Amino acid sequence: MALHYIAVASYYSGGTRIAWHYADSDSFDHKLIKNFLMRSKDVLGNVDLGIHKLSTSSTSWESVVEKDSFFKDVLPIKDYEDFLTLLTQDKKLTAVDVAKLLISNMALSNLKLQKLLYLYYTDYLLSTGRKLFDEPIEAWKFGPVVASVYELYKANGAKRINDDKGSKFTVVDGDVPPILAKFVSQPDSLEMLESLKRVITKYGDKTANELVNITHRAHTPWKNVYVPNCNVEITDADIYAAYKHHRDELYGV
Repeated sequence: MALHYIAVASYYSGGTRIAWHYADSDSFDHKLIKNFLMRSKDVLGNVDLGIHKLSTSSTSWESVVEKDSFFKDVLPIKDYEDFLTLLTQDKKLTAVDVAKLLISNMALSNLKLQKLLYLYYTDYLLSTGRKLFDEPIEAWKFGPVVASVYELYKANGAKRINDDKGSKFTVVDGDVPPILAKFVSQPDSLEMLESLKRVITKYGDKTANELVNITHRAHTPWKNVYVPNCNVEITDADIYAAYKHHRDELYGV
């Protein structure tokens, strides 16, 4: 008989679940499990892990899946440090995460996506004093741009982005896209979603060219820092400085 200790967590970037799988043919190493739990708390904080203990005929993962189909789509990881590293990287929102959330809400070209991404970042920053994501925003010819997002979707040209949303998590009321699940898991998710609602309400029905004109207005961060062919970064300080006396211009009122 083999004993299995399995810690399961959602992995939003991959749209799946992953697990630290520890198995022994004799008995559990309780010191190892204690170290894992302590390390998990240090690295992940209050992230909930589903802890499962069961016995099968062998130490293989296949025997676990055979005994309980709950584990069928779970990706097992033997080294708990690798498991924790994946979860740590998965916790933080990236600009691509935010872009995917915007794409899931409306039809967007790369140009319109870039403008909404900037306006969302700006609204959230001014409302909370916190970054929405860490990637830099740069002043390009047609307005603010996050280079990593531009590169990801540039093959679409001016056409609508048809992003592959990948797999979904199944919950009681239906399927949830992984990116939405990741947003909801953030400690300040309500503020993020309220900011998103403001931006979509104000700018969602505008064309890409209209949004370019809005980001090019006098006193805007883009206008203040743009240098042709230099891709100058628009910093948080630039955003604060631009809207210190012109906050109303963010919403065109």
